[in-house]
Amino acid sequence: MTRRSRLEVLARVEAAKALLARDPVAPLDGQETLPVATIGHHAYEGPGPCRAELFGQTCGAHRDTHQIVDTQ
Repeated sequence: MTRRSRLEVLARVEAAKALLARDPVAPLDGQETLPVATIGHHAYEGPGPCRAELFGQTCGAHRDTHQIVDTQ
């Protein structure tokens, strides 16, 4: 492994920040963007009703109603 100077490391970090700050690529003709939901407080443990233990209680919710949280 080669040693890098502090200035070189900082320059690489700044370059990475600049790449991340760029505007996203425009969608192609006919392409649509969809909202993406995120997983909520825990992952589904099935089959059937969720069997995840949360603070001493079993979740019991259906897979589709508890694991995805709409972020909009």
